[in-house]
Amino acid sequence: MADLRSKIKLLSSQPLPIALLATLFLPLTFGAVTGLALGWSIPAYVFLLILSVFGGVMAGYEHLTPITGFCRGACGATFFTTGVLGTHIAVGNPALVPLPEPLWILPVLNIIGGSLFGALGGWLRGKAEFVAAQ
Repeated sequence: MADLRSKIKLLSSQPLPIALLATLFLPLTFGAVTGLALGWSIPAYVFLLILSVFGGVMAGYEHLTPITGFCRGACGATFFTTGVLGTHIAVGNPALVPLPEPLWILPVLNIIGGSLFGALGGWLRGKAEFVAAQ
């Protein structure tokens, strides 16, 4: 199996512009695209949600511990959900999948899920670092 540690650098080792791009711009932009899909295509929306789970775990993998991955996941999920809801509301297309009522439940659920996926990534990275040090 390929060593992901050599391919995915720690966020703390990245220059500030790259770190800001990874933590703010990418989740917000990906959320905006997902928000567009919410009103256009159910399969595309579901695919993008599945991809966001993978992205959350990989973002967490840029950290050495589950707790820092958890924080990264919470941050990413906040910007992702802002992009989803902001774009969806701005465009005004009806949602093709039911959204929770009241709507504030969606960010809460996404932040909880994103935090857990980020923590999983941090745990996987910590475990990989520990095994490599043996």
